[in-house]
Amino acid sequence: MSARTMTHAALFAVLTLLGGYIRIPLGPVPFTLQTFFVLATGLLLLPQEAFFAMSLHLVLKWMLGGAAVLLSPSFGFVIGFIPAATLLSYLSQKHGMSWKRQSLDL
Repeated sequence: MSARTMTHAALFAVLTLLGGYIRIPLGPVPFTLQTFFVLATGLLLLPQEAFFAMSLHLVLKWMLGGAAVLLSPSFGFVIGFIPAATLLSYLSQKHGMSWKRQSLDL
């Protein structure tokens, strides 16, 4: 894995982490930009990069929150980011989606 690839993955991991703190109050459950960055990771990176980025996001979340992160109700949701971004990346690469189509999907 090249330095450029690791930098892209680290950037999307940090953006996903920060996106979790940006809340938009819509109804009883606030909407965060975390989901947007997970989808952006899947659409813009290669599958192995997306997997690495979301795995790094999980490690960063654990480092910042400690063991409480592992016991929180949203932990399963955060683990689901790894296959979600990886699968989305794989499918978008396999079907050769253009940047216009990707931006509409996002």
